[in-house]
Amino acid sequence: LKLLELGNKEWRSAQLQNLELKGVNLSGVELRYANLKATDLTDARLVRADWSGSNLHLANLQNADLTEAQLVETILLQAQLDSALFRKANLQAATLEQATATNAVFVLADLSDALLLMTDLTGADLTGANLSGANLESAILRDTRMALTNFSETNLRNADFTGSNWWRARGLTSEQILELREKFAPQKGSDASKLKDYQLWLNSLTTEK
Repeated sequence: LKLLELGNKEWRSAQLQNLELKGVNLSGVELRYANLKATDLTDARLVRADWSGSNLHLANLQNADLTEAQLVETILLQAQLDSALFRKANLQAATLEQATATNAVFVLADLSDALLLMTDLTGADLTGANLSGANLESAILRDTRMALTNFSETNLRNADFTGSNWWRARGLTSEQILELREKFAPQKGSDASKLKDYQLWLNSLTTEK
């Protein structure tokens, strides 16, 4: 904490596991290959920080701001990411397996080739995010916003899309669309605006034919 007060920006390969760093400001700092396993970074400001290759297994990043952060190949296994901001963050090939990211914001984030096996993304905002080549097997995407989300070559096996606007995503195969229509089409009693939007999408398919 004293080093932070002094403005230290170089934390490459630092051993910072199991520390209480709630609310710290690490914006713009170098944290490549650092070990922050089980570290508490709740409410931390981490804008444009470079976390590439770092270990954040079991870390608590709830409400943290990681806007435009570099998280390439970062390990976020079982991390707590609820309400965290990952707007325009680079999470290429990152591991978010079994992480909890309810209501997190991934707008325009790059999650290509990321591992999100059994990740809980309930209520998250994936608008414009790139998930091409990612693995979302058994992920929870309930009530998730995904307009223009790129799902090209993404593994969506057993993923839960209940309440999400999956029809506004792109890159889905015809087989995936058919399965989503069968399992996760909005039902009567669903949000009225979402139901209307889904119907407009269905109508557009008919028009195209």
